[in-house]
Order: sequence, then structure tokens, then C-alpha cells
Amino acid sequence: MPLHLIKVAVGAETVDDLCERQKAWLVEDKTGKTVFRVHTRQTPRRQEELFPDSSLYWIIKGFIRARQQILAFEPTTRDGRDMLLIHLDPTVVKTQLIPRGPHQGWRYLKDFDAPPDVEGLESNYQEMPAKLLHSLRELALI
Repeated sequence: MPLHLIKVAVGAETVDDLCERQKAWLVEDKTGKTVFRVHTRQTPRRQEELFPDSSLYWIIKGFIRARQQILAFEPTTRDGRDMLLIHLDPTVVKTQLIPRGPHQGWRYLKDFDAPPDVEGLESNYQEMPAKLLHSLRELALI
């Protein structure tokens, strides 16, 4: 059963905003595949549990709203400091909204706790404000 990472998308207002910000950071990996790389100073301690089929879930404005598949980890050094590059699939997949506050360090999400993708949800639900949509889900109305 995959384990997933959770990260705050600092400065992003929407999923579309996150996608726009990432366009500037797309690179080709060693195999020639286009990836997005997240730079981090802290290495996730449970790295070995994250493959295969793990994703990084993004918190935007107090809700998990999207995910990207984790492809690889690459240790590196920047300005004399050890860092880690997390290679992500450039495809950002919107998820159902799950409330989640900000945090420091890495947080993990078990597969059965991960929000499902929104693919298949009625399009009019996606136009609702996030808090209203969350309230309706809590009441099991959608």
C-alpha cells in the first residue's frame, strides 16, 4: 500500500496558480523525461516506503486540492548544504477537497486516507466555493 507525502504550496492561491508557477521549473531528467523538481532541505525519513505509486499532495488555502506522482529522489548540494530534489510527474491532478492546515517538516498520508481524484465529479460541484463543497461532503450530500 503506497504512502504519500503532503506539502504546503506556499504562495499558490489555486491549483491553476500552482500549475503556472511550476511551468518555470520543468526540466528534463537523465532519461529525457520532463519532470518538475521540488527542492527541500529536509529528507523524508520514510523514503523507502514511498515507492511505487506514491504522490505528493498539495495543500492550497487550507485544503488538500491536488497531487503529483513522485518519480524519484535525487540528493544534491546547493551553497554547500545537502538538499534533496523530489522529481514529480508534471501532470497536476485535482483531488477532492480535504481540510488540512499548514505544517513544518514532512507529513505522510496513507493510501486509504488520500483524497480521491475529482475526475468523474459533476463539473458544477467544482465551481462551488471550497468551504461549501467541503461542508456538503461532510454532510454526505455529494
